[in-house]
Amino acid sequence: MFESITRGWSLQKASFKVLKMDKEILALPLLAGVMTIAAVLALGFGLFLPLYLADGGFFTLLAVFVIYVAVYAVSIFFNAAVIEMATIRFNGGDPVIKDGLSKAWSRIGRILQWAVVAATVGLIFRILRDQAKDNILARILVNFLEFGWGVAVFFVVPIAIFQDVGPLGAIKGSMGLMKRTWGESLAGVATTTIIFFLAGLLGLIPLLFAFLLAPVSRVLASLFVAVAVVYWIILAAVNSAVDGILVAGLYKYAQEGTMPAVFTDQGIRAANLAW
Repeated sequence: MFESITRGWSLQKASFKVLKMDKEILALPLLAGVMTIAAVLALGFGLFLPLYLADGGFFTLLAVFVIYVAVYAVSIFFNAAVIEMATIRFNGGDPVIKDGLSKAWSRIGRILQWAVVAATVGLIFRILRDQAKDNILARILVNFLEFGWGVAVFFVVPIAIFQDVGPLGAIKGSMGLMKRTWGESLAGVATTTIIFFLAGLLGLIPLLFAFLLAPVSRVLASLFVAVAVVYWIILAAVNSAVDGILVAGLYKYAQEGTMPAVFTDQGIRAANLAW
């Protein structure tokens, strides 16, 4: 277990190193967040709120599905841009935001196709979770299936944008690559989850100050709440960027059989990663 944590930490340090070299990557998940909020508000209130309130059945489900597609499409688009920028860095280049956005836009059709599939599966899992809310064993099973789905599609985005294949081909390719890199991939994901969860807890400190100061000064309390919100937004952007860089690096390793130089500079060796 200690070895797997060490592997994951090494991968995270390498990913952070890429982010340090190309700080502009952070703009992509921030843009994704802004566009996601805009899409949800526009679709939810502008197009589907009347249907949602009037029907409560089929149109409610349709509204949720369309919003899911929009959210997934935005997320995948900007994730693809992050992966492209990281790949350029891995190949010795010096990427700019335009490079990532151009690559993602060139695969917009594939991105939309995958967004529909991801939204469908996401909606199915939502329905299953609602049905299983009163049964602990059913909830465990749903969580297990959702985790398995996440593992199976780990490499879908880089495969879709670099190999220009549809959802089924991307899923098949992702599962094949995952068989070769499941140890390092899971180690990286698990370490990311732990690191950013612990970092996220630090955001509770300004909230505590806000709670203590609320009876004295609402202005100061609001200021500390704003600090916590901004901190969590930046942390989420860093998390998303690091995740994309990690996927790009592991995809390159899975395809070529060699670790990117920026990974090996951190002492990471393929022989030390395999489980």
